[in-house]
Amino acid sequence: MQAHVVQAPLLMFDESGARVREVTLVCEAAVRIRVNGVLVAETQCMPDGLAELAVGFLVTAGVVRTRSELLRVEVNAEALVVDVAADLPPGRLEGLSGRGRIGSGLGRGVTLPEGPSSVRSADDGRPADPGPPIPSDPLEPSRSEACAGSERTASSLTLPAARIMELGHLFDNRPGLYQQTQCVHSAALSDGTRYLHFAEDLGRHSAVDKVIGLAFLSGEHFTDLVLLCSGRFASDMVTKVARVGVPLVISPAAATHEAVLLAERHQITLCGRVRQHSMTVYSASWRVT
Repeated sequence: MQAHVVQAPLLMFDESGARVREVTLVCEAAVRIRVNGVLVAETQCMPDGLAELAVGFLVTAGVVRTRSELLRVEVNAEALVVDVAADLPPGRLEGLSGRGRIGSGLGRGVTLPEGPSSVRSADDGRPADPGPPIPSDPLEPSRSEACAGSERTASSLTLPAARIMELGHLFDNRPGLYQQTQCVHSAALSDGTRYLHFAEDLGRHSAVDKVIGLAFLSGEHFTDLVLLCSGRFASDMVTKVARVGVPLVISPAAATHEAVLLAERHQITLCGRVRQHSMTVYSASWRVT
């Protein structure tokens, strides 16, 4: 299996002059995702966590909506291919066509054998419950629609402003590959008190897909969780969040106008430009107490 980081001796300059120093470099790989033998996506990403990345991509794309639909995930580390077996209704997979390329991942496989009600992780073999369903597709009518007539999501989650800023500050300063390399994006899921899952990858979409895949395989209820991500809010990222039902997102970056309209329509609270003592609430401000 290809390493996801390497150490390289590089020439460094600072105020004291030049010197050779060991530096951590992030590796990238071209990875393919297949569902029931059909190629559905290709991505340039870090070669780790590919099983979780593939699952997260399919969940946020609306292809896999319950854990009972996910039968098996296998990673070929040499060929850089993730093969997913899923029990999907007719037409579901065809809806993925034309979505183009996605972001990051690679690693050990996650196997989900023995029928729809038994989901097992290749890490420990423990059975898990089927987990909550993913909304069928909350993004119709078209995303260009303004926020008039918006409805609240099923989640009633609220958080104090001080806690949101604290979570954002801790996330932005969490030790990880970004602190070592300044070359990756990060994503995390929190219950509002502690981090449950954390992932990093070359692209912000890949990092988010990877952390959502981790949570999906763990049986988390997304409507109870907060997503933290290092990248900006654009409408494509809000689409991912809306599909799984996460009600609140925290980022040190800003949001686009289209992202704000879409988030308001689905009552997703976007908290951007989050610092230790400040933030901007772009949408669904009733969740911030």
